[in-house]
Amino acid sequence: KMLSLIKSAPKIKYDVITFMGGGNDSGSKDAPTDKYAPIYKEAKDRKPKLIVAMTNPTKINHPKQKTRYPSNEKLAQHVRDNYSTLGADMLIDVNKIFSEDKYFKDDKVHLHMSQGFPKLRDLWIQEVLPKIPKSLSEKKKDFK
Repeated sequence: KMLSLIKSAPKIKYDVITFMGGGNDSGSKDAPTDKYAPIYKEAKDRKPKLIVAMTNPTKINHPKQKTRYPSNEKLAQHVRDNYSTLGADMLIDVNKIFSEDKYFKDDKVHLHMSQGFPKLRDLWIQEVLPKIPKSLSEKKKDFK
């Protein structure tokens, strides 16, 4: 599904494209790592100034989460191991950072709107803005 969404996106010049690896809509209980390469290729073909790969937040550091969704951890590891080969310029390892319950909804899988997403946004700003061309980083006030 993600590949078709990217292909249907307007054919404009993107400054930064960010992917968070995950298993939603994969149609598989296994880690669908083979679906990543065409997605990153489509992004690379758009010639952005920067492609950012982010691991999915699986709470690997949380003792009760390690075996709950093993395919999600495999996806995170695939992104960790292959982000450069896939065509990304940098990696943000969200998976290793989001381990506290407060960042997740009650299902302990999806990020919480009031805690998880703001932290994700701040992390992206902290990690990505210093790496983008100065002409874009001068507009960083627009990212909040």
